[in-house]
Amino acid sequence: MNRNAVEYHVGMVMMTATGSDRKFSDEEVEGMIAFLGGMFEAMGSDTDPADYINELMDDLNSFDDDEVSTRINKAIETLPKKLNEEQLEALYGGLAEIVDLDGTSKQEKNFLNALKKVWFS
Repeated sequence: MNRNAVEYHVGMVMMTATGSDRKFSDEEVEGMIAFLGGMFEAMGSDTDPADYINELMDDLNSFDDDEVSTRINKAIETLPKKLNEEQLEALYGGLAEIVDLDGTSKQEKNFLNALKKVWFS
């Protein structure tokens, strides 16, 4: 797993957005798989999105809380440098749709609002 790749940063932000309420619903996992599948296809990658999510989860679980926070912050700061505005808006819209699949929690809404301030201010 390339921890400097765009898809890694997207995955980190996606896992944080959907997991900010401390749970991943089946609907959110399916939404992440669909979103990443579309992204991988557009990139010409044959990476299986479900496998990628599992690898990313294993990777996150291998770090202590401070390291996870550092990686999440790096992902949030890196994506606006790697994606154009249209791509960033599409990613943000996709995140909002995914977290809303099981109803957007207060924690998820707070994360999305904070993300919007960093990416679009």
